[in-house]
Amino acid sequence: MNDTTPTLTPGESVDQSEPTGAGAVYSGFWPLSLLAVSFFALLCWQLLIAYHQRQNMKDQIKQRGELVQQSQKVQEELKRLVDSLIKFAKYDQDAKGLLDKYGITPK
Repeated sequence: MNDTTPTLTPGESVDQSEPTGAGAVYSGFWPLSLLAVSFFALLCWQLLIAYHQRQNMKDQIKQRGELVQQSQKVQEELKRLVDSLIKFAKYDQDAKGLLDKYGITPK
């Protein structure tokens, strides 16, 4: 009878691993692939954050430009008001009192 099961002698243990001649070969492909995918995901995340920051900066620059224009208009209107007050102060004592009170000197 041709029996393929090995017989054990007292002192031998049953080895459930692969045969000694066919050792496991580990490839470095999967760990390197996972590292590459992780690095790529991190790079994409950083680029996305940079894009959003750039958009926010552009929006803020636009808003500040609008505020600068608005403040320039207010400054021009205030200058016109002071100029007309200076002209009016030549004929009115109350207007002259306002110029003295706020320290406005005619140019």
